Amino acid sequence: FTGVYLLLGEDEGEPLAYIGEGENLAKRIKSHDIQKDWWTMAILITSTANNLHKAHVQYLEARLVEEARAAARIPLENSTTPSRPSLPEAAQANMEAFLITC
Repeated sequence: FTGVYLLLGEDEGEPLAYIGEGENLAKRIKSHDIQKDWWTMAILITSTANNLHKAHVQYLEARLVEEARAAARIPLENSTTPSRPSLPEAAQANMEAFLITC
């Protein structure tokens, strides 16, 4: 499935999170399992119809990173805030509604 994911855990006793996206969530999580040893929980965000495409999940990832940085409750391992991809206004509204229901 294509989607967005959050990795949550602790590094040196401090909470830490990472937000990412991928067209094959299983593959991405497996690669992070090898490369990142601090996380203990993964939250996957996708649709049951698997109708999210790359630009959708890039938009969701960018928005989730923006929201996480604004809340400033848990440090992010993400080194940058991804830019929002160009989506039609209707698709942006759909993704914002999708975020609200998550």
